[in-house]
Amino acid sequence: SSGINAECPLRPGEALGSHLFKLDASSILKECIAFAVQHTKSETRLYTPTIIKLSHILLLYLENDRSGALKLMDKESVEKLKKLENKIRDPVLTKLLNCLVNGGNCFTADFDESSMAPYFAKMCADSSESLSILQDLDAGSIKKPAVLRMFLHEICRRMTSDNPECRTLAHKLAIRHVRQVPKDSSIVFSYIETALHSPHHDIIKSVISEIPELILLSGPESARLMRLVFTAVATSNIDITSEFMVIMKTIITSSDLF
Repeated sequence: SSGINAECPLRPGEALGSHLFKLDASSILKECIAFAVQHTKSETRLYTPTIIKLSHILLLYLENDRSGALKLMDKESVEKLKKLENKIRDPVLTKLLNCLVNGGNCFTADFDESSMAPYFAKMCADSSESLSILQDLDAGSIKKPAVLRMFLHEICRRMTSDNPECRTLAHKLAIRHVRQVPKDSSIVFSYIETALHSPHHDIIKSVISEIPELILLSGPESARLMRLVFTAVATSNIDITSEFMVIMKTIITSSDLF
């Protein structure tokens, strides 16, 4: 079988989203995990997207039903995933393993929110210090990613900034947050859509450069995202030659999304 076929069982799970956890999904997920882990040992590149998507689903499971998720992920399953971590090196898998090791406690803030209030206020007021705050968030969120949730809307607003460095950091931080908290993807994608409707070509190009990563994170919204991208390109007549091959490669290797 192929990596594409391996991901087929995940399609219903992604489409159901949080409703999946109102069902008895244990047997389905357990079979998917066992299958993916077995094949990833020999075909890491081909099955990595499957493992990442399973990690997203399991993180959602932990949020919706911690006890159910912990029963599903027995010690043997966790050990098998740990062995893959060095091969895959994906933050979503690392986040999942950290959660499982900590008994599912992975969604509490690991920073002092009150200490961030002055910086948040400056971002809301479009302070000239916004860029330096984004840079600080970039450095600080590597070890404390929970800080990004507080700033998420203000980060995403910078996707349409006149400053290219602000735009780049905004996309980077928003993607980092969604990789940690998949359920917030709808917030980020609403701002992505706004950026794609911008009359400024450089803003649209900033989004397009992030499309390969966004495809992997958008799940069942991938097809809609690509329609928005190609509509924006056609309307604005932007040259995306350099980005096109990377986008197509991502689509092919994650073709179950479409």
